Amino acid sequence: MCTARINREKFITRNNQYAQLFHCKLKFQRKYDKAIATLLKIMNTPLISICIPAYKRPDCLIRLLNSINEQTYKQYEIIITDDTPGDEIRRVLEQFTHLPIQYYSNDPALGSPGNWNSTMTKANGDWIQLLHADDWYSSPTSLQHFVTIITEGNSDFIFCASKEINLAANRIKIMELTEKKRQLLDDSPINLLFDNVIGHPSTVIHKKDNAIQYDSDFKWVVDIDFYIRYLQQHGGYSYIHAPMINIGMDTEQVSEGSYKNPFVEIPEYLNLFTKFPETLARTNKYAFHCLWNLIRKFNIKDEAYIREHGYHGKMVQGVADIINYQKKIPRIILKQTNWSEYFMNKCYKKFSKK
Repeated sequence: MCTARINREKFITRNNQYAQLFHCKLKFQRKYDKAIATLLKIMNTPLISICIPAYKRPDCLIRLLNSINEQTYKQYEIIITDDTPGDEIRRVLEQFTHLPIQYYSNDPALGSPGNWNSTMTKANGDWIQLLHADDWYSSPTSLQHFVTIITEGNSDFIFCASKEINLAANRIKIMELTEKKRQLLDDSPINLLFDNVIGHPSTVIHKKDNAIQYDSDFKWVVDIDFYIRYLQQHGGYSYIHAPMINIGMDTEQVSEGSYKNPFVEIPEYLNLFTKFPETLARTNKYAFHCLWNLIRKFNIKDEAYIREHGYHGKMVQGVADIINYQKKIPRIILKQTNWSEYFMNKCYKKFSKK
């Protein structure tokens, strides 16, 4: 009886050990399966999401997709969000079924930059390149150049030189970051108010951050506003000296209807200033110079003119001082860049000491 009892106890103990071993194995298997699933997800996740906000112009989209197809670097996805009524863009994509394209039709249309934000938020990649449909890669190795900088891990924001190409006028202009422009950007991203030395959004690739989107209240200063906010949050940038992107230039672009349009530029610049401290124009000479150039460009003589052209917020500090100062200068003198800068410096010196 005693022996039987001992054997039974051993049997129970051994069964418990087997059960524990089984549960350990099951637990390990679950962790292993989860790790494999995570690894496969990482392997299948594209490094870069090429985001294309489309609106009509299928010929431009074909040119862009052909340039993507030629890229030597292949770990990307293509997100296309389409504001076009009808199916002309969808029909274009039938030619590119071999590319990893995700297509979304916007109904109703989101407009610019709502369509930009839509394509960016659908991205799965760690990095985003917002490529407008009228722009395209300048070389089959363009994307690889961006990836090389990404792998160095020095910054979350990368941009490159570009070629502005106007096919109708047979004109090409190289846009690059000179040493003077680099110093301006290095001093502070806010200096982009004075001069957008980064350039078109298509020249930029940045780490995905859904908390920072393009402001849908803007059309003309929308890229400047985005760059300033992104760089203030992430800090630092990397620059590729060679032009990796071709920028298509023509009269059908949204920006063409905004350039030198007082109903666009005046309210947008002043509304952009309200995002910063009230004293910005007093403490930042480039911000003051931006206001100076705005008032000079449209020959603004009083606050009423500003209100008539769509700005209804609190008047930005420095505007009244610049208006009163420019009134004393003959217009023919003020139009000359060197003289304008001379008087701007004198005005800023006086204003900053108030």
